[in-house]
Amino acid sequence: MTEGNFLAFDPISRTYRLGSAMVLIAQKYLAGMDLATISREAVDAVTRETGEATAMVISAGEDILIIAKAMGSHPIRRTMQVGERAPMTLSAAGRVFLAYMPESARFEIVTRQLAECGKGPENASRILEMIADVARGGMAYTFEELIPGIVAMALPVIGREGRLVGSLSVSAPASRYDDALVERIETSLRHHADRLGRTLGADGPLSRTLGS
Repeated sequence: MTEGNFLAFDPISRTYRLGSAMVLIAQKYLAGMDLATISREAVDAVTRETGEATAMVISAGEDILIIAKAMGSHPIRRTMQVGERAPMTLSAAGRVFLAYMPESARFEIVTRQLAECGKGPENASRILEMIADVARGGMAYTFEELIPGIVAMALPVIGREGRLVGSLSVSAPASRYDDALVERIETSLRHHADRLGRTLGADGPLSRTLGS
């Protein structure tokens, strides 16, 4: 924990306190609280329309952080919960954030995070191409890469001056994943990501903001 700056040791009092990394995470989380409240309507609406678990996600360093969540009407074994983090590379929402980074930063983060989780460099080119498609206005996907048996789809939420403020994401069991579900999720995500972006001050529709 001390090596990652999550805890700092005071040699005088011989006690531990929160390190700089944990302080930054806490600040990011608190800053996202208003966004969590504002995004609640969109999160609930997507879940209502798709029947699947929906989350509002922000970035936390090179990870994602869940700040709002609605569970679907269908049983699901495991999804991320509010306050949980995950590597950007392995999550659909994380690939949205990577799409808005310079290509050199994307490459560095993707290759390193894949190495850290033992997935190997052979996956990097496929994932980087998926991220490039998101940058062109496409949907971000993951297929059982973060949680076994779970697929996810995500889109950016664009606020004032075209700034990326978060990602709206849906998770579903792979056993229910088919063309009909994909279409239902994509339609709902595009509508509510665009609507939430306008609430946050976006100048135009999501598709135009992304340059597609």
